[in-house]
Amino acid sequence: MNWDKASGRILLAVTGLSCQVVTETIYALAQQDRNMLPDAVYVLTTREGAERARLLLCQEGWFGRLLRDWELPSITFGPEHIQIIHDARERPLCDIRSQQDNVSAADTIAEAVRTLTTSNTEQLHVSIAGGRKTMGFFAGYALTLYGRPQDRLSHVLVSSEFESHPDFYYPTPYPRVIHTAPPTSKPLDTRDATVELAEIPFLRLRARIEPVIQQAGISFYQAVAATQKQIDPPSIAADLETLPVFVLGDTPISLPPVECAFYLWLLVRLAHGLELSCPAAGVYEPRFAKEFLSIHDRLLGQLGHDRTRERLADGMDKDFFEQTKSRLQNSIKRALLPEINPAPYLLERKRNQQRWIYTLQVDPQRIQLKHIPPQAWQP
Repeated sequence: MNWDKASGRILLAVTGLSCQVVTETIYALAQQDRNMLPDAVYVLTTREGAERARLLLCQEGWFGRLLRDWELPSITFGPEHIQIIHDARERPLCDIRSQQDNVSAADTIAEAVRTLTTSNTEQLHVSIAGGRKTMGFFAGYALTLYGRPQDRLSHVLVSSEFESHPDFYYPTPYPRVIHTAPPTSKPLDTRDATVELAEIPFLRLRARIEPVIQQAGISFYQAVAATQKQIDPPSIAADLETLPVFVLGDTPISLPPVECAFYLWLLVRLAHGLELSCPAAGVYEPRFAKEFLSIHDRLLGQLGHDRTRERLADGMDKDFFEQTKSRLQNSIKRALLPEINPAPYLLERKRNQQRWIYTLQVDPQRIQLKHIPPQAWQP
């Protein structure tokens, strides 16, 4: 199905064998606020569910009757708005019975929600009232990933005697008698049914993770993994045996020798709860130079020699600090993939009482330093 052609207000319903959830949802919306009725309805379902929706709702079926009975405005819905979920071999799913079926359903639902929230739709309303429980879960979860501020998620609540009744589609404005299953075969008047819309609040993560998961065709599981990477608390790991490689989150990056030593120096101080400030203009800080060089010199065997020790003979000055920090920031930005936010791993300046200090957004407890000699741990 070409979801890109959808526009206006859209109702997307996941259904199984009970296609009645479509008419129940439209009825409940009309009772709540007719201005919120959709312009079009789309259904995601199994092969059998699609056949039932086509025969029972479309053409002269119950969908059209609902609009006429309650004098509702025209809502676009037909066989072309019903999409069957297919398995990995592109075969229509009869039901969701295996892990692979689950994956196929998740991918189809997520792709539909992704596309409908990046097209010209004014609002996407997702109903999770029908289908297998996993289908509803996937639809709600997908809306958490892709939903915009105006999008909605809902379920319908139907009075118990009418709930899941194969002959009940909505409360009629006139008498209509149906019967419960044998042996009681109790007569029921559909005028007496109660159908209410239960709106479900949901987290909207879209603003935090775009454009990570906006790629067409990305699977549901890939989208979840990418999202988790974005919202996990940032962490940094460094191991003297593998330097100049640092692991930012779960991404390894390699830094040039001086920047490597500078970053490790910062991490050692943060791990010990020590502040780091830039030397004032014209001031040389012998203590900073000693701390930095104690780390720097231990890396020389692996990273090669440079003239840093000569540069810091009188202490660390502002120029060295600022220039090294700038190169470090640029190296980190270049090394990280575009979808990874570099901000937590970059030095940020903060006001602390009467002076400025540099720190990271990473919790010191999530800084892991391995095989660092004791001397480097005691600035």
